[in-house]
Amino acid sequence: MQWVRLRPRFTVRGLMALVAVAGVAAGAEGMRRRSEADSALARRYASLVDRPPRLSCGWAAAQMGEEKRRLLGEESRRRVDYYRAMEARYRRSARYPWLPAGPEPFAPDELTWALAGLTSADDW
Repeated sequence: MQWVRLRPRFTVRGLMALVAVAGVAAGAEGMRRRSEADSALARRYASLVDRPPRLSCGWAAAQMGEEKRRLLGEESRRRVDYYRAMEARYRRSARYPWLPAGPEPFAPDELTWALAGLTSADDW
């Protein structure tokens, strides 16, 4: 018995199917990576919401005037609202990576920090 060596046939239909399978696999991997990245960002914003401000008590708060403390309290609430909105945005984006994430909410302005004599939230 003689063995016949079969040559694969590369047809247009077969190559189109191969490209379609590769495209679906690449798209699924891209969505998985985006979902992981957005989930990490959502966890990061959740940790910022749970972190208490460092100026709420202690010597730094005692040395501040009443107006500066009030401004910092308002700014802190605005920042927490911003972090919660960003967390919700990235949680939704992680759950549904094929949908657009939508516009980013406005960040609280830095004017209050400048009035309080601080340069950024990192100075807390």
